[in-house]
Amino acid sequence: MADKIPDSDALMAWKADKDRLPILQRRASQLRKKLQDAESKIKDQETVLAGEQADVDRLAGKSLGNYILSLSRKMDARRQKEEAELVAARHRLDELKEEQRYLQQALLEQQEQIMGASQAEHAWNQALVDLKSSLRAETAHTLADRYRERESALTQINGQVGEIEQARTVARRAQATADAMLERLRSAEGWSSYDVWFKGGIVTHMAKYNHLDAASDLMSHLSAQLRDLRSELADIRMDLGDSLNTYTSGTRALDYFFDNIFTDLSVRDRVREDLDTVQRIKGKLHQVERELDQKRSQAKAQAVVLQHQLQELLLQYADAKGN
Repeated sequence: MADKIPDSDALMAWKADKDRLPILQRRASQLRKKLQDAESKIKDQETVLAGEQADVDRLAGKSLGNYILSLSRKMDARRQKEEAELVAARHRLDELKEEQRYLQQALLEQQEQIMGASQAEHAWNQALVDLKSSLRAETAHTLADRYRERESALTQINGQVGEIEQARTVARRAQATADAMLERLRSAEGWSSYDVWFKGGIVTHMAKYNHLDAASDLMSHLSAQLRDLRSELADIRMDLGDSLNTYTSGTRALDYFFDNIFTDLSVRDRVREDLDTVQRIKGKLHQVERELDQKRSQAKAQAVVLQHQLQELLLQYADAKGN
């Protein structure tokens, strides 16, 4: 623990500096991008300048073409034009280099400010650690009980956020399984319809039942995920309701896959029933995910309030200690 707890004025000064850190870092990132662009433009302009210099040098050389131009008095005009373009190219290069120097200086100043804000952030965080340690050790201070109460509440809220996020992960995985199952069932329905109308042979039967077998495996996987989701939701006092009972443990909605007494028409109708069932499950899972997102947002908002209250208590404690 620090030898001396900083007063609230010092803490608030550190906080003000550290709160500027994201803005300073964003500005530094923008300056680096501009500096890279400036360096690229300088290279391009140096190429342009070299070309203009080459044009001027060619006109200064002794060649038959230059001699003919000089006789017709066109040489002076041509030379003036090329020299003007050379001067303009040099001027543009000087402008770009000046911009580069400005950006380099601005970035250096920005980095110095970032360093200062980072030091303030470190001082702020260390001061909070020291204040927390000191306040937790208090047994008679009026703020100690209030701090411990809110700290315990924040721990519970953070735990709830973790449970909500775990349930959300399971729900999203179940949705992915439902999507895969719908794809298989739609393919099986297509082959079943073909069998009904065109009396397909062994190839269509094999294609159909391959999709049905895959859907059956996915159904088992989805059932396990729904059981897991029920358990996760129970931890946060949510219930799936009765709308997903079709795929609970012990239910085999696709037992007909292995029963050859059904006609092709019966198989197709049963596939359509399962398509409706899985589509309904997917809709329910999407609804659960939305509710979980809402609960997570509410819990995080409560956590922010508690964090602010804890910080305020620490500042009050620092002020009381300073006095």
